[in-house]
Amino acid sequence: MIKENLLSEIEAAGFRVKVFNAEHLKEISSDFKILSEQGALDKEFYTKSLTVFNYDYKSVLSNARSVMVIASPQRKSIVEFQCGDKTVMAVIPPTYMYSGINNQIISILNNVLAVEGYSFGKLVIPLKLIAVRSGLGRYGRNNVCYIPGLGSYIRLSAYVTDYEFEEDSWGDIKVMESCSNCTACIDNCPTGAIDKGRFLIHAQNCITNFNEYGTPTPEWISPLWHNAIVGCMKCQEACPHNAKLIELVDERICFDKKETGMILDESAINELPEETRRKISHLDMEDYYDVLPRNIRLLYCCSTQCGRQEG
Repeated sequence: MIKENLLSEIEAAGFRVKVFNAEHLKEISSDFKILSEQGALDKEFYTKSLTVFNYDYKSVLSNARSVMVIASPQRKSIVEFQCGDKTVMAVIPPTYMYSGINNQIISILNNVLAVEGYSFGKLVIPLKLIAVRSGLGRYGRNNVCYIPGLGSYIRLSAYVTDYEFEEDSWGDIKVMESCSNCTACIDNCPTGAIDKGRFLIHAQNCITNFNEYGTPTPEWISPLWHNAIVGCMKCQEACPHNAKLIELVDERICFDKKETGMILDESAINELPEETRRKISHLDMEDYYDVLPRNIRLLYCCSTQCGRQEG
């Protein structure tokens, strides 16, 4: 009955879910380390981005039995900054705005599991890999997870619970068959991060690897390549599986000239007006606030150069 209730509430919310035995997490705990040691992953990228995962699910819930991996449809959002007389418009890719979806999922799990005396806890694990291994989705050539009917415009999350589901959907990694004869993402990736010769992308070359962190952006990255306030949408926008989703926008948030000026002046977040702080919090950009000034300038430079080229 618990499984049926979970599926019912998940489907009513428009989400998707797969469950598997928590023991399977032990199988992937050393995968990335081995790839790094073999030279398939850039060591700096591995250290910076892939060592944050916690595969010790019993540290989250000591008597854990099952893992639930959930995919929630999420469109891109648009954020506008008023830089002088010019409006700089940028995308916030799916996955960055998470609070609303997280709260909705927790509410569902409380209604289904907690009321029956079961516990659950959120996992910090490689979600794309987990979603693919669970059969919830498949990898694209760009190493992004795709869910049938939802494309890659999704937010993934995983929870461990002490309720033991009978179902165990764990399986092998699968790639979308359509990728074998398609190079759309490769052709649209400006940094060459997606490689025709291997499945793993060169993640250390992805724009996301640079604009999420405060380290200087390498000179070899052209200003014209920037397209999002954090992250990058180039490969996803080119993918045929997202063709019907590209123009869909969840919401649009605008920062006026004064607000933009304070951000560009690198004012501390607690010094911003309450309304400005509310907007940043709503966008779930608190963790990226320190890189916003630089990224806004890069996007301004990009839009200025694009305007000159069009002129």
